Amino acid sequence: MIIKQHLLFLSAAVAFSSGPVTLAHEGHSHGPQDPAVRAWIFSDTGAHIHGAYVASRDGTVQIRREDGTVVPLEIAKLTEADRQWIERRATEIRTLNERSRVVFVAA
Repeated sequence: MIIKQHLLFLSAAVAFSSGPVTLAHEGHSHGPQDPAVRAWIFSDTGAHIHGAYVASRDGTVQIRREDGTVVPLEIAKLTEADRQWIERRATEIRTLNERSRVVFVAA
């Protein structure tokens, strides 16, 4: 009986947390424990989607959701904080790529 209750609770928790877009509020994190996964917040509605940054180009960011699907989001529709995060991450990646090219050429 206790196992059934735990399974029911776990099923309900998964069902409620796996929607593609949910409404959010500021104040604390609802995201999963994986540090690469973050909540991406839409500036017009406050809705958010959880996922990890994959790449950004031409005004679009690709986010890998926890189920493995990759979804494109328009960067302009995200909050200023998310847009700044994307720019910082893209700069970090470009810097790492440039360093690895220099090491590869020099070797």
